[in-house]
Amino acid sequence: EEDGSLDKTLTTTQMKVLDWTAELEVLARTLISQWCETAIFSNSGAIEKIIADTGLPAGTDGGCLMVRPGEIVLSHFKVKRADGGIGKSRKPREARVLDLTDD
Repeated sequence: EEDGSLDKTLTTTQMKVLDWTAELEVLARTLISQWCETAIFSNSGAIEKIIADTGLPAGTDGGCLMVRPGEIVLSHFKVKRADGGIGKSRKPREARVLDLTDD
């Protein structure tokens, strides 16, 4: 028989609503950034194992993926919208990485 203390119902009676301010926005973004850094650090071993097992490119601290010419990647492409504007494709498509430094 289950114990009632394991009830995971979320109650909103004690939630506080804060008015938006630029200072609150910066604080929230800083908190999320720190949380992401902690999550990446604590999962770095698993991330490295996935990279080694799959051969997928590794990202950098700046969030860029390092790819080599000839690799196949998924990429969004520029598309012309019905209204004449420019956007990106809805679905990524396979693309081959080119090296534009070769003559």
